[in-house]
Amino acid sequence: MVRSITLLYCLCLVFLIGCGTATTKNPGTAEQKITNLSESVHLLEQKVNNLSNYCSLIVGDGNRLHNEMEDIYLSNSYLTKKIETLANSIHSLQKCVSGMEANYTAMEEALNNQICNLQKAEIELSNRLEMLRLETKGSRKKENISSDMP
Repeated sequence: MVRSITLLYCLCLVFLIGCGTATTKNPGTAEQKITNLSESVHLLEQKVNNLSNYCSLIVGDGNRLHNEMEDIYLSNSYLTKKIETLANSIHSLQKCVSGMEANYTAMEEALNNQICNLQKAEIELSNRLEMLRLETKGSRKKENISSDMP
């Protein structure tokens, strides 16, 4: 925008300078005046053509920059959506991991309770086994004593 205003300003200056130089010359005849005016007009046409080409280049560059900015905006939107998706995934994974931690501690407690119960049962079974051994020894002794006594 600033370039186009500057370009328009330069075009006006060139036109004014060209008109000023055309009027300051004081040719003698009408034919010389016409020749000088046609040369001035030709020079001005060339300058206007050059300025028109520059304007076309500036407009083309502006359009290209606008398209690039639009592409960047679209890419930014796409990346923002991807980042939000990743953030949601990370949050979900964090919930799963913390849930697994709670499940792990609950399972660990349950296993420890089962181990403790098994140890108690083992002790109780070992005590019963010892009692059975003692009872069988006692009954054998009684049998031996009763068989010895006729």
